[in-house]
Amino acid sequence: MYGHMGKLGASPHFPMKILAQINARSFGDFASSLFFLNSVADCFDHKIVTLLYRDDMAFKSKLVKLANIHNEFRVPRGEMLPSFELINCSSPVPQEHIKGWFEANLQEQHLIVSETMSAAFNLALLDRFAYLTFPADIAQACETQLLELGLSKDSWFCAMHCREPGFDEKPTVVNFRDGDPAIFRIGVEHVLDKLGGQVVRLGHPGMTPYPARKGYVDLSAMPDSSMLQAYAISRARFMFSGPSGPAAVAEAFDVPLALMDMVDHCLFKDRDVARTINVVTASGQTINQQRYVDMDLNKLVLKELAMRGCKLYKNGAPELIALIDRIADVSSDTQGWREPTPLSSAPRPNSFTFPRPGRHKCTFI
Repeated sequence: MYGHMGKLGASPHFPMKILAQINARSFGDFASSLFFLNSVADCFDHKIVTLLYRDDMAFKSKLVKLANIHNEFRVPRGEMLPSFELINCSSPVPQEHIKGWFEANLQEQHLIVSETMSAAFNLALLDRFAYLTFPADIAQACETQLLELGLSKDSWFCAMHCREPGFDEKPTVVNFRDGDPAIFRIGVEHVLDKLGGQVVRLGHPGMTPYPARKGYVDLSAMPDSSMLQAYAISRARFMFSGPSGPAAVAEAFDVPLALMDMVDHCLFKDRDVARTINVVTASGQTINQQRYVDMDLNKLVLKELAMRGCKLYKNGAPELIALIDRIADVSSDTQGWREPTPLSSAPRPNSFTFPRPGRHKCTFI
């Protein structure tokens, strides 16, 4: 009866059945979890991946198309997600709205990937990555749209994001993760005037406008452009960003990243560059860069420190320019639009170990 167990994932007759539930409402968190799930699935030659999620943000069903998902189970906005009754193999009598799940035998799962397990900070624990990819028809449509907006195919471009308040239902009050649009504008002009590249700006309607310039394309002013923004990230030579969701999307496409005012350390490649936010304690000590990481600081801890009298200071234009120059140098082998990173050619282990040894990586500038 159990003779097939050693063949799970290695034989087309016994595919590894993987179930993931992702509830994240953040663009970056949802993309990171899909990237994690994609990478787990790529550990097996044969798999059936099922994703369960609440369809409460317009970008979710679009991003799912970029991962190797075989079955989707979407719960409408405002409705409760089904319980673990979904994996009850003891002949349950399902409610009408989940009857299709059991009719497709989706209750028979081997590996469950939870949202906590697939969080961005756990990407550093993987040793095999399967990056998100665009289906050919969607890629062609997005490329055509970028060209129509004025981006040239004759030169490389970078993606840029400066977080500002007011996205979707988020607060309209500035917090410590929001950037200074004036400083990031200096970064845009540096790329255009000094490095000879183009810039695609990411974000949401209502962000601080920049003057129109040749080589500068502003997608933040376009409503419902999440798929186009993700595509722009995937083809960028590099990305520079503040601590916000689109930065995580760069990681999911294997795009070199320069992260300004880093709050949470989720980077996992030495080529990526960063400057942390600066924490000044009540006694006047400054905590930043590697010391910030060594003390395990993150956005939740920062909120507590702020209540204890610590001050948070962001970096300025000189630091941003240094980050951009370094990541431009690191990515100098890409002189046009970036090509997608292919799947690993190494044999799949047909097993998955979690947690495993790993560490977060980046280069502090």
